[in-house]
Order: sequence, then structure tokens, then C-alpha cells
Amino acid sequence: MPEYENNPLICAIEDPELRKRTLSLVEKILIKSHMIWGFIRYPEMADHCERHTGNVFELLTRFLVHSQKHLLEGESKLNDSELFCLIIATWLHDIGGMGGGISDKEFLSPDKARKEHPFNGGRIVLDDGTLFLDLTDDEQSAIADIVVSHSSRIELKQLQPKMVSGSTIRTKLLAVLLSLADACDTQ
Repeated sequence: MPEYENNPLICAIEDPELRKRTLSLVEKILIKSHMIWGFIRYPEMADHCERHTGNVFELLTRFLVHSQKHLLEGESKLNDSELFCLIIATWLHDIGGMGGGISDKEFLSPDKARKEHPFNGGRIVLDDGTLFLDLTDDEQSAIADIVVSHSSRIELKQLQPKMVSGSTIRTKLLAVLLSLADACDTQ
């Protein structure tokens, strides 16, 4: 997928197989964009479809590359599993706007969407709504936590680190990074 092949966040994943898998999963998400985001349109809110998600990913990339470089290079840098979970969670963070799931044609009302989409998104990730991505149980759990917490301060306080592929995932940090990028685009 040439569009993201040179993305600095994806390139920061040192394991070549995981980097390749990440690119492949982003491509699968984009291929299924109508299934994932449908035609979610809320005139009262920012676009929460592919364009918004791409913007959030771009903002997150810029933020980490230009402002928080220590998270990509220093002692406290994000490990490969954290980068993977953050990237996939970014692309899935608004999947819950569809209400019941990705096959659901009923969209949430704008009021309900604001409040419920993070929880619905986490449930969709956990309930195999993203089966086409072939995520491990550990990956699903970490990504669901990040999705749920990207706009829920209560859930963020409760987040605990997770283990994915033998690496500690700082889910609270990843949720805050996603929340910041998301808020920048919706404003």
C-alpha cells in the first residue's frame, strides 16, 4: 500500500514482519471502509468516516515525529507491539458509530454517538466484528481498551497495561495519544 508504506509510525516498527502485517491490516481496513464506517454522517458533528480517521492518523504521526520524538527513539519509546496496537486502534477508533456492529445498518443518533461510540467500538473489536483482521486475543483486548478510552475519561483512569506478544502495552498512554489526535481533528 504505497500511501502508507513510508509513514514514519509504521516505519518505526522495527520487526519487518510486524511492519508488513501492519501495512496489510491498514489496507484491509481501507478496503472495507464502507463496511466499517458505512455512511456515517452527522451534520452536528465532525465527519467520523475514512477521511476523519486518515486525518487522525496523520495528526498522530506528525505529533509523534515532530513533537514527541522521544516516544519513537528514546528510552521511553513505544515498542513494536505498542505501535501496532496504536496504529490499528487509530484506524478503528470510530467503528462504534454504527451502533450494533459493522453489519448493522442502524446508526446511532448524534447524541448517542458522542456518548456510546467508544464503548460500541470496543465491543465490536472484542466480539470479532473485526474478524477480517485476524487479530490475536491479546491484540483485540489492547486495541479495544484504546478504542473505548479514546474519548472516555472514566475508562482511561481504569486502564491497566496489557501484554501483547510478550511486550507490555501502555494502553493509557496510547489512549491519550489517540484522544489528542482525535480532538485536534474534530475541532
